[in-house]
Amino acid sequence: MRILRVALLGVALSLAGASVSLAEVVYSKAGEAIFQFEPPSGWKVKKGPNFHLKEAQPGMSDPPPILSLRPKGQGDSMWVGLWSPDKAHSIREFGNRLKGLRSRIMTKSHVTYVDRREINGLPVGIWAATGQREGKWYDLAFAAVQVSPDDLAVVAFIGERADFDRYEKELSDMLATVRPAGEAK
Repeated sequence: MRILRVALLGVALSLAGASVSLAEVVYSKAGEAIFQFEPPSGWKVKKGPNFHLKEAQPGMSDPPPILSLRPKGQGDSMWVGLWSPDKAHSIREFGNRLKGLRSRIMTKSHVTYVDRREINGLPVGIWAATGQREGKWYDLAFAAVQVSPDDLAVVAFIGERADFDRYEKELSDMLATVRPAGEAK
């Protein structure tokens, strides 16, 4: 059933459904605009992760700037994050580094689905996984959008299965708005 939901999410992403939003957010790091997106209407956007990452193992870098999103009134059962990785510049490189990233967020995690597709003409890698955090099981989904030859926009969802089910349309619609910074719709 979970694989079917991820596949349906992928189909929804590839359709690039229109999403109406009052604000567009531009992600920047080191003073350079990398990508832009439209958060779901009414969701809170803030800088930084909403949770503690385990310390990086030798050879791993500190995380780049992260934007966190949550529906207003939503507790700590889910998190949506967007960033552009410093050490992965292609979908393949991000996929190779995903195990290390998962281990910093979760314990006992394993990938349940992998796919590649296009959204708005841009290549996208999609991974779904499950894992434990503080003794509780969560679903994870990562989408890496190649917004330029050297830059990725990563969109991540971590939450309880019910949260994914509840916000699947908003998450799909938001992902369909990710594009290079400065690019018109």
